[in-house]
Amino acid sequence: MAETPLNTTAEYSAPHNAMGTSGNPELDMYKQRLARSAYDAEAWIGLVNLAKYTGDDALLHQTYTGALKQYPSSGQLLASLAELELRLGNRESAEAIFNSNLFSVPSTELWQCYLSYVLKSNVDGQGVVSQPERRATVMECYRLVLDNIGCDREAGCIWADYIGFLSSGQVNAPYEEQQKIEKLREAYQAAVAVPHHKVEEIWKGYDMFENKIDRATARQMLSRTSPSYMTARTVLRAMNKHWEAIKHNQPPHGIPAPPEWSPREIDYLDAWKQYLKWETSNPLNLSDSAALCRRVIYAYSQACIALRFYPEIWIEFAEYLSSLEQHSEALAKLRSASQVLPSSLAV
Repeated sequence: MAETPLNTTAEYSAPHNAMGTSGNPELDMYKQRLARSAYDAEAWIGLVNLAKYTGDDALLHQTYTGALKQYPSSGQLLASLAELELRLGNRESAEAIFNSNLFSVPSTELWQCYLSYVLKSNVDGQGVVSQPERRATVMECYRLVLDNIGCDREAGCIWADYIGFLSSGQVNAPYEEQQKIEKLREAYQAAVAVPHHKVEEIWKGYDMFENKIDRATARQMLSRTSPSYMTARTVLRAMNKHWEAIKHNQPPHGIPAPPEWSPREIDYLDAWKQYLKWETSNPLNLSDSAALCRRVIYAYSQACIALRFYPEIWIEFAEYLSSLEQHSEALAKLRSASQVLPSSLAV
């Protein structure tokens, strides 16, 4: 715990001219605060809100890019910048954000932004995805998103939207209807086995889906899926308690800050460690060890974003990867940690 705090006056790219005055007292105040500490999350968010209020897209863009130099793995900031680029018509810049960060930043916000982009790129004049080749593109996108962040407790809306997308598909032959039913059943069964905020709502939809098809077989299908759903629902309750402790102690706006080892920061670290320990204990009783490892790795990846400036969480992640004999990945994590925390003796 005796780590030396990061130098909070690290270089950053301040919006506009950081050395002069802008004529806007509020803007000047935020610039001065950031000149003193580049990790002042309240100042960054203040600048974002000011830029939005005044409609200054140039300031908003510079603020996002400046903040991302301090918080390069913030899914919230990356998604906001990508949305801004798309609104300004800079598709290539938005795509560059997706290509560079989607697979390294476990963020439902960033993946949802990417999914929305793909959906909007494939709608027809009526605002729906109707052409078969375009529907195939969107289907592939949904699967990619869910393969990467479908285990997140915030992924319920994406699961629900995916099921809705499958339901909207038009069929022209009996075999196509059967294929649609099988895809929907597979999606429902996968969605209700994950502890997310919409698991109960989706289960009710699945119950209606099966009973609408055939009441005689619905009981069998539902009884077969019910155990995994009941486990997911129970696990969600326990998970929510862990996340309540994390949210209660997190820094302003959830943006990571170099710790000064205050009691609240120590509680924040402890809340994350308790959550990681819980995920490692396999609360879902997964029989597939690879699926368990994916969940734990996802949780540790989230922790390394939230606890970016806490060396021991990087070390724990590397130790976990080593226990899986993923030695090259463990070494890569330690290298990343040394880049984030160059003055830390722990890494």
